[in-house]
Amino acid sequence: MNAIELIKSDHDRFRELFRDFRRAEGDRQGEIAREVLPMLDAHSRMEEEIFYPALRNSGDERAAARIAESYEEHRMQDALVTELMVMPPGTETFAAKFKVLMETSELHMKEEERDTLPRAERLLGDQLDRLGREMAARRGQVLEAVR
Repeated sequence: MNAIELIKSDHDRFRELFRDFRRAEGDRQGEIAREVLPMLDAHSRMEEEIFYPALRNSGDERAAARIAESYEEHRMQDALVTELMVMPPGTETFAAKFKVLMETSELHMKEEERDTLPRAERLLGDQLDRLGREMAARRGQVLEAVR
């Protein structure tokens, strides 16, 4: 799976889980959140450590500007993930923070799919398979460390 396919696949899974969270109640919301949070962390890390640097180093100024914005979006998401990981699910505050996380994540995914990924396809075409392998391996490492 190349880098773009991997990112889109993760995005599809996040959207599915977010939809499930919105439909769920009580303990089920907590279960879904506990599944999503490590996945978001792993997704952010594989992008920040592998995909974003490759795109930023492509020499395209618009790509570099978009990547700078993406790092900031991830920083906000990461702060919410960190807070949520130590909060007890089922509280009003937990649900509110998780909803903010979903909204910011959905906006980030939409922007990434509309702008960043098509740009990456043009700029990194011959590197996408290698990047996808590296990203999948890194995602696996992060998820394994959580278990």
